[in-house]
Amino acid sequence: MKKIRLEISKLEKSLLNLESTQFISMDKNIYAICETYLMDACIKRFELTFDLLWKTLRVFFYYKGIELHYPKDVLKEGYLTDYLEDELLWLRMLQDYNISAYSYDDTLASDLFKRIQLYIPLIRNAFNKLLKSVKEIECDA
Repeated sequence: MKKIRLEISKLEKSLLNLESTQFISMDKNIYAICETYLMDACIKRFELTFDLLWKTLRVFFYYKGIELHYPKDVLKEGYLTDYLEDELLWLRMLQDYNISAYSYDDTLASDLFKRIQLYIPLIRNAFNKLLKSVKEIECDA
């Protein structure tokens, strides 16, 4: 249980950082200069948060007796156990995660930045469900 708590703590910090990229409001001139940096930061935060999420779920499922090794398998178990919603969007998220980690293109980055705004609430919802389950397990122990 201690490992799950540690993973959840790292995931929560990463998710808060990712969410913070949604609420940056600046003067239009400053934003034009910073737009590329903001996009890059958001994409990197997405990569880190997605990685932490699937690995935290993997540890959680292992604790429950389900051993999984690959992100796609963890996501499938997440749908089956109702920790994740909208299977197609999660699969797109996995695809974006894999692409963003290994290539960089301005058009790709701009499109991904827009999709990340759709992903953030899904990640937050999955995190909240996971945290609730961990707290319930701790109370039962």
